[in-house]
Amino acid sequence: MLLAELQDEPKRFVVLRDDLKVSSATIRNRLKDAKDLGLVSDEPDYNDQGQKRHPLTAKG
Repeated sequence: MLLAELQDEPKRFVVLRDDLKVSSATIRNRLKDAKDLGLVSDEPDYNDQGQKRHPLTAKG
């Protein structure tokens, strides 16, 4: 579900949490798992307002 949410564009943590309707801990754990697998970048992306977003890697 997380990867599908990030498919079109990087998203902020709170947007992922709200869109997926799961707890912050679940999002945090899934992002960590995806980063460990090389699917989500360790380097955050920032939008025009300077808000941190989570982008997929080429592998993701």
